[in-house]
Amino acid sequence: METNSGSTGILIVGHGTRHERGTAEFNALAALLSQQWPGIPVASCFLELQTPEIAAGLSTLLNQGVREVIVAPLLLFAAGHAKHDIPAEVAAVLQNNPHVRSIQAEPLDCHPEVLKLAEFRLKETVDLQLEDRIIVVARGTSDPEGVAAIERFAAVRQRQLPQHPISVAYVAAAEPRLRPLLIKLANESASRIILQPHLLFEGEVISTVRQVAAEVSMQFPGLSILTIAHLGAGILTQARQTLRLVNAYAERITAAAENLTPESARLLSSQRLPF
Repeated sequence: METNSGSTGILIVGHGTRHERGTAEFNALAALLSQQWPGIPVASCFLELQTPEIAAGLSTLLNQGVREVIVAPLLLFAAGHAKHDIPAEVAAVLQNNPHVRSIQAEPLDCHPEVLKLAEFRLKETVDLQLEDRIIVVARGTSDPEGVAAIERFAAVRQRQLPQHPISVAYVAAAEPRLRPLLIKLANESASRIILQPHLLFEGEVISTVRQVAAEVSMQFPGLSILTIAHLGAGILTQARQTLRLVNAYAERITAAAENLTPESARLLSSQRLPF
């Protein structure tokens, strides 16, 4: 196996949450990713709400002699955080280190492993009936490209489940919001609605989804609303299906290395352990 001279490192970036379990899930996924490249420096950090912050994570890598950084945001889509906030934080640190290069890995978007995991999450919980309606629930963003990305993901899922109408709803920042859509479907005589949180980790957004579902269920006693597990559920126990996230992010990181130098790409390919 090729050895790393210390020139290439990986910075894993999470959004950050005050939710204890959500933070633990991020840390578990980051740890599993770091195990993919045991000979390469890997640091994890958060954009906000938790520590270490991005500056501290970068400092950890630079102190190990890293001169090429692959920034890997653990995000589903390219919206404001991936396009602006994280690059700005990285650039602010690296402006004082002009000898260090960085490149950012793409978010997961419609990666095949994520589509398979979303399919599994649905099937492990629900025996779908013809009358079921499915809502893919996202955090929400004011970025049009981010909204287009979740709509694109839902469209792929709709092609996979042509007999079951799939809608998208957002908890904040975009339309339609979850509560009005649930009420609309209830008034259209929907009998059962499946909520699929398209979210990586436990946190306030999922808590809001559950709360809204409970309140609308009380408002419409004849309506059944089921909220299934988020994508990263099971990562703490390394559940087999959830490990698809590790494969997906590892592929995004390896692809990013190809845009740094041939040496970085060769290093990550040779160092990655079979999973």
